[in-house]
Amino acid sequence: MPLPQLKRITYQFPRKQPVTRPFFRQLVGLLESVPSSQNLIDKLVLSPAYPQGALPVTSLELEDINYPAVMFEMDERVLIKAGSFAIHSSTEAIRTATLPLTIDPGKRPPVFPLAKFVHLLKGHIVRLDHTGVELPSTDVPREKFDHLVKVLGNISNLYRYPTGEEWPFLLPSSYAEFRSEIHDFAKPRAPKLELTYGYVQVPLIHFHVDTDLSREYVEAYFPSQYGTNLPGVTTYRTVYIDNPWPGLLMRFDLTYFAGSELTDWDSGEWLVKQGLRVRR
Repeated sequence: MPLPQLKRITYQFPRKQPVTRPFFRQLVGLLESVPSSQNLIDKLVLSPAYPQGALPVTSLELEDINYPAVMFEMDERVLIKAGSFAIHSSTEAIRTATLPLTIDPGKRPPVFPLAKFVHLLKGHIVRLDHTGVELPSTDVPREKFDHLVKVLGNISNLYRYPTGEEWPFLLPSSYAEFRSEIHDFAKPRAPKLELTYGYVQVPLIHFHVDTDLSREYVEAYFPSQYGTNLPGVTTYRTVYIDNPWPGLLMRFDLTYFAGSELTDWDSGEWLVKQGLRVRR
């Protein structure tokens, strides 16, 4: 009997902390313009636009927990803690848990005020290409990350990055594609999910969005003291944003507008045909 397909990825933020609601309101205010998004009470649902009925759905929600977390809706138990952040498969497992909110200030890059970031970007986001969860090897044992990847590979279309980096990507898919393989690349598949291990010193959540802005505009909005291009990257600019939790970093990757032509990255074709699907 095959396992059920992964239905939902939920980014959870602590409802009862006074600092959470203004942060959450601003974040949702920016991402609610993403196609196929639905702004509900204390929740933003980002459903894949293609193919019809594709899973998993990605959502941002307020929850009665004590620190931010990402929940994968699945039967197998998963619990990974790092800094003021957790990955888990059951809210009950972390609902009352607390973590020390400590971090070396020297490890935090310059951050851009979220309210100003939303003001500059609102109306310029074309698509949420993917969300990402990045884990530090100093806080997370290698076997825990490997277990997470194997578990997700068993319930989703998860692919190793073709050039060998530790960046597995999950693509939204229909149930038939989950059971077999993805062969249709006619339209973009989003939002994807990226996992990384060992590239950061502090747990990090990132949102990679496609914009209608040129490189010149993006670099003017976010000059070098706030924006940066990751090594070897020429297609998007990275901006770290402020958040209320000392043990967590958050960033946006802003893709420059390069026309509306469908690429093999947008459709997932490169990952499917060049990467290796993860299966337990």
